[in-house]
Amino acid sequence: MTVRNKRVRFGITAIIVAAAIGAALYHWWVPRSVDKGDPYWKERTDLRRRGASPYDVFRALVRLAHIRDPEARQAALDRATDPSKEIRSSVAEALGYYDDAVSMESLTKLANDSDPEVSLKAIRSLGNVPGPSHLKVL
Repeated sequence: MTVRNKRVRFGITAIIVAAAIGAALYHWWVPRSVDKGDPYWKERTDLRRRGASPYDVFRALVRLAHIRDPEARQAALDRATDPSKEIRSSVAEALGYYDDAVSMESLTKLANDSDPEVSLKAIRSLGNVPGPSHLKVL
């Protein structure tokens, strides 16, 4: 093998290695730099993502409910009639952080759910609601 062929082979190898390193850095850096100013961007992404696991939805709804996020409230209200009992249970827990008529109405419906776990979480959430709007329901 000549010196020229070795240099060409080395150059091609160097380009391939540099491209692999660049791709790895891109896939590591870009997701971390998206919405850098929002500490809850992962939860917001989980709520928007189709096919998210019930655990991801639960974690996102409850974490965003702690800061009384309006997007999470709307997502919880949209999922209140979900066929999955895990999703309805997480909705019941998340809506307990909001003190408004629509959330109270949805919690009241969830308190009468056919699944006892969902009903129990809804009743607990009604007891934790800030403000007096839940007293007549309990």
